[in-house]
Amino acid sequence: MTIVFVTPVYPPYRAGMAHVAYEEAVHLASRGHAVHVVTLSKHRSVVQDEHGVTIHRLRAELAFGNAGWAFEWWRWLREVPVDVVHLHAPFFGVQEQMVLSFPKEIPLVMSYHMDLVAHGFVKRVAAISRAAFLPRLLKRADRVIVASRDYAQSSWLYPHWELIEKKLAEIPFGVDLTRFCPSSRLPLTSTQPLRILFVGALDRAHYFKGLPELLRALEGLREHEWRLTIVGDGDWRARYEALCRELYVSDRVTFAGRVQSDALPAMYAQAGMFVLPSVDRSEAFGLVALEAQASGVPVIVSDLPGVRTVIDPGKTGILAKPGDVASLRESLETLLGDAPRRQAMGRAARAHAERYSWDVHVDMLEQMYHSEPLEVRG
Repeated sequence: MTIVFVTPVYPPYRAGMAHVAYEEAVHLASRGHAVHVVTLSKHRSVVQDEHGVTIHRLRAELAFGNAGWAFEWWRWLREVPVDVVHLHAPFFGVQEQMVLSFPKEIPLVMSYHMDLVAHGFVKRVAAISRAAFLPRLLKRADRVIVASRDYAQSSWLYPHWELIEKKLAEIPFGVDLTRFCPSSRLPLTSTQPLRILFVGALDRAHYFKGLPELLRALEGLREHEWRLTIVGDGDWRARYEALCRELYVSDRVTFAGRVQSDALPAMYAQAGMFVLPSVDRSEAFGLVALEAQASGVPVIVSDLPGVRTVIDPGKTGILAKPGDVASLRESLETLLGDAPRRQAMGRAARAHAERYSWDVHVDMLEQMYHSEPLEVRG
C-alpha cells in the first residue's frame, strides 16, 4: 500500500502528535508499505530517512504557528498514486483545504488528537474551524481514530456522535518497552533527594502542560527532600525560570533543556516520581506518562478525559484535579512521604505499561486500512 500521512508536526519537532506520526510511519515502512509524510515548512524539501519513509516538507503560502495553507499539497497529491491518506488533526489550514477539495476517490482516515482550547487569535481560528469545517471533515472521513473513547465523548467530536460512531476506531498509542524500562533504577536506600521529573515543551503552544501549577505545588513542600528536573525547551522557558526565582525554588529545579533521544530513558529510570499536571483538554492522552510507567516510575497526572485512562489510579499513580495547586500538592506529598508505596506503584506501573505496544497499534491501523468502507486499492 501507498500511505500518506498529513501532519502539522514531525520530528525533529518534539510533541506528542509528531511522535505518534513518526512511530506509525516507521512501523508501517518496516512492514513493506510505501510511506510518505507531508508537513509544512518555510522551504520545500523531500528526503527519505533511514527507515525508508519519504518526508515532504512543502512550502506554506500562508503559515501561522504549526498551521498553514499550501497549494502545492494538491498538485503533489494528484501526481502520486495513493491508497489512503491519513490526516493527523487538528491541522488548521490543510484540513480546511481537504474539506473544500479533497479527491473523492481517495480514502481518508483521520486521527483526532485533541480539542484546541488555546487563547486569543488561535482560539478564534479554532472556533471558526470547529463550527464551519469540522462537521464536513468528519462526514468526509472514512474512519475517525481516537486514542481513547473517554476523551472522544467529552470532546468536540461528541455533538457529531451519530455521524461518526459507526466509523470510530479506538486505537491507544504505544510505548517502546525496550527503550523505556526500569533496569537502571536507583535503589530505595538512596540518600539522595527524591527526583521528580517533568517532560514537556516549554513554548506558547504548550501552555496547557501545567508547569506553573507544579512549581507552586512544590513551593509548599519545602520540608521534603526533592529535586525537580524539567526536560524540554521553548520560548516560555525564561518565564518559568523567573517563576522559580519568585518562588525561591531555583536551587531545587534543573532545566535540562532538550535532551538527546537516547538520553531520555535514563532520565525516566532515575526518577522517583513523574508528574503530568496538564490544565485542560488540550492534553488528550499523555505519552510521557506511559514512558514513565514503562520505566517503573509512579506517576501523578491530571484527572482529564483521556489522560486518566493512561494510568491505573491508586495502583500505578494518582489523579490530581486539573489546575488545582492544592490537589496537586496533596498528591505530591502522598508519594513524597511514602517510599514503600512508590516502590509498589513502580512495579505495578511497568506491568500496566506492558499492555501498550506500537506493534499492536500498527496492527490495528493496518486492519482498519483494509476494512470497509475503505475501498483501498492494492
